[in-house]
Amino acid sequence: MSSLPEHDARDAVLQALLQIEEGRDARDALHRQLRNGWDKRDKAFITDLVYGVTRWRRVLDALIDQASNTPVSRQGKVVRNTLRMAFYQIRYQRSVPVRAAVHSAVELVKRRQHAGAARFANAVLRQHLRLHPEPGPVDPPFPDGIPKEAMLARKYSHPDWLVQRWSNHFGYEATEQLLIWNNLPAEITLRVNLLRLTPEKACEELTKLGWQVRRGRWLPEALRLPHGFSFDALPQHLQACFQVQDESSMLAVHALDPQPGWRVLDMAAAPGGKATHIAEKLSGHGQVYANDRSEQRLRLVRENFQRLGVLGQAVLIQQDARRLAAWWRANDLPPVDAVLLDAPCSGTGVLRRRVEARWSKTPEGLRQTVQLQQQLLEQAGQLVRPGGVLLYSTCSIEPEENQLQIEHFLKTHPEFRRGSLADRLPHELLQSGRWAEREGELQLFPPVHGTDGFYLCRLIRTN
Repeated sequence: MSSLPEHDARDAVLQALLQIEEGRDARDALHRQLRNGWDKRDKAFITDLVYGVTRWRRVLDALIDQASNTPVSRQGKVVRNTLRMAFYQIRYQRSVPVRAAVHSAVELVKRRQHAGAARFANAVLRQHLRLHPEPGPVDPPFPDGIPKEAMLARKYSHPDWLVQRWSNHFGYEATEQLLIWNNLPAEITLRVNLLRLTPEKACEELTKLGWQVRRGRWLPEALRLPHGFSFDALPQHLQACFQVQDESSMLAVHALDPQPGWRVLDMAAAPGGKATHIAEKLSGHGQVYANDRSEQRLRLVRENFQRLGVLGQAVLIQQDARRLAAWWRANDLPPVDAVLLDAPCSGTGVLRRRVEARWSKTPEGLRQTVQLQQQLLEQAGQLVRPGGVLLYSTCSIEPEENQLQIEHFLKTHPEFRRGSLADRLPHELLQSGRWAEREGELQLFPPVHGTDGFYLCRLIRTN
């Protein structure tokens, strides 16, 4: 399997899983392990194990508990994460022989712990194979009388409370489709920098490098590449031609519809995907004020502006967006033509990409985020000129953060009204039934639209 000893790859997976359990972002934990000189095949193996174990953690834990007298919660971190890894290989990685998965897990526990822990791991794995001798995925055990929403949550490895609220909002069938979507490996979407390449030429260049490229579903500048695509592996001259950005995020900039000559503020700009897209739309005429409160994240914004060749249109600002209006006035800056507020949110629309995030979401966290969004909308309303545009967006599918948030804002700010998205977004998208119920707003639902879950609403400040 590898130019390095096989156990080293599983050591790397175990280290990443331990870091994720301690609260580290899965992408960051994985990146730290992939820096250690792995070949392409090893990288794919490690990535699939880290993401797969994290996605399916609840199912894996239920199967481990079924085969063990010691609950997962009472097992040591090394033992339970090694068992999760082995169970995932047995159930979901057809390329790994069962005997190899068992042997490597036992040896890994022996190296990292002691012989007694290795015997325990071996006994749990053997019992599991006696209970489920056939290869392939199996459902976790379901207690008698369990509600159907709780069965969904267990079967597809999501928290009960989240599945229950989605079923209440979207219905049982739509929720099941969403859970299936969240457990699929995420494609990589690139935005073509139209100042440098046409979409057709971009496809040609990527195909030459051996990548299978598909066009986006809604926008010509969107290209889709398979899970495992590495942006860093692109030649430097091509890195200036692309931005990693989901199509839903691109649609937000189309809904904003910035015009040449406008002054546009992106209130929460990092990492810079939307801000650089706005700059591209301005065609060299106008300014983008890109704000973020983190110096480190603002450096990333600058790097993306520079790489894409639009740094000359950027004004970088490091401020807390909750107090941005007062800073704006103190610096004697006039209101802008448009404000993009891509608000901090629960992120429930991007759980397919952020595989660890489903386990850290809480109802209280959602309530706190709603309050923060209200504060940011208050600031945004003060920063846009009369007749100007306020585009509000989130990567959430929760009504409290989206439709209900806008309803509250419009009730308390009669100087704003809904704007039109016609001629700004594809007609088919605006006719997608329940997801586009009111003029000026759109809720992207992943299984329906083939994008991240995303909400956007275009508002106009009246004269």
